[in-house]
Amino acid sequence: MGTTYQGLGLYSRAESLLARSLEIRRRVLGPDHPDTLASMNDLAESLRWQARFPEAEKLWREALDRRQRVLGPDNPATLVAMNGLGLVLTDEHHYPEAEKLIRQVLDSYRRTLGPSDTATLNSENALALVLEDEGRLSEAEQLYRDSGEGFRRQFGPEHPNALRGYANLAIVLDSEGRYAESEKLQREMIDIKSRVLGPEHPHTLLSQLSLGVTLAHEGRYAEAEKLYRTTLDAERRVFGPDHPRTLLAMGDFADALVADHRYSEAGKLRQDMAQIYTRLQSSDGADALDNMGKIGILYAYENQYAKAETFLQEALQAARRSSDKSLLANAWYDYACAAAVGGHRDQAIEYLQKAGDLGDNDLATMANDNDLKSLRGDPRFQVMIAQAKARTAGPATN
Repeated sequence: MGTTYQGLGLYSRAESLLARSLEIRRRVLGPDHPDTLASMNDLAESLRWQARFPEAEKLWREALDRRQRVLGPDNPATLVAMNGLGLVLTDEHHYPEAEKLIRQVLDSYRRTLGPSDTATLNSENALALVLEDEGRLSEAEQLYRDSGEGFRRQFGPEHPNALRGYANLAIVLDSEGRYAESEKLQREMIDIKSRVLGPEHPHTLLSQLSLGVTLAHEGRYAEAEKLYRTTLDAERRVFGPDHPRTLLAMGDFADALVADHRYSEAGKLRQDMAQIYTRLQSSDGADALDNMGKIGILYAYENQYAKAETFLQEALQAARRSSDKSLLANAWYDYACAAAVGGHRDQAIEYLQKAGDLGDNDLATMANDNDLKSLRGDPRFQVMIAQAKARTAGPATN
């Protein structure tokens, strides 16, 4: 029943049943029994979909350790755990370890199962997620195409895994500035998902949010706003007002309002988000720090740079307390954006360099960041873009 709820996108309901199943199997069968380890994997997946990444990571690490010891490194069950761990590490922005794990899984599947097996196709999609987050968009695009087409050929265009691959492909197309292609594909995905999964299934709502992003990028703000409001209402209804998925929708809506120069409305949404993070006692988390930086940028747009710096400095201080370098890189990037908006070009270049030195992969796509448009004529900025693209260029996947 727990896996049924999970398939329906009812992750909190699934969690209680899956946790109970794991507890019983640990006690009756032992911690190393294959059924116990399968329950561990199912529960970790449920936690990941609820954005409870540290808990999911802990479970997947335990499952991987036990499976490697009991079953061996190339056993299919071991590879499932390795792939799951790689995905949650991607969610946590630990890209080098995530890419290493998922490439190991993909290489094993291609060698033992062949390029068309469903496990291989799922692993291609997982690797594409990592590469996309690293800014390696052309590599990610090809892998999403291969994965989506592979599932479509075998199971038809409405198979959930085919839908996932093409939905992810649409997001990459948007990131590459190919908005018309992205919009067309996203509308197709929303239509199919609404029929097959339901209009308020989490995957349907994710595609609606992605379409809202693309519409905003195309300057169609009224359409984007209508879609965001509808989707945000559904997220609050399905997940609750404080859920990470609801907060994601709020953040995307705020970004669209910024693009439409509606800074005070965007600021209200961001401040509401900050209050939720404080209430959840997660104000030092990655999402909360990102939101704090975005509030700082909004104040810069409203010509209140001193107030902006208050939030940006606070985000920097919180990021320095973390062992995660990506948090500090993101904080410096947001500071650079605010400085550029506020007309402080030298500071913006300095802060971007600090972000780059910490390995911020967003620098590879910063040429298209409207917050940094005042820097586009600066030769130093052009050099930094070229250097960032060179850093993120990785070996071609085959």
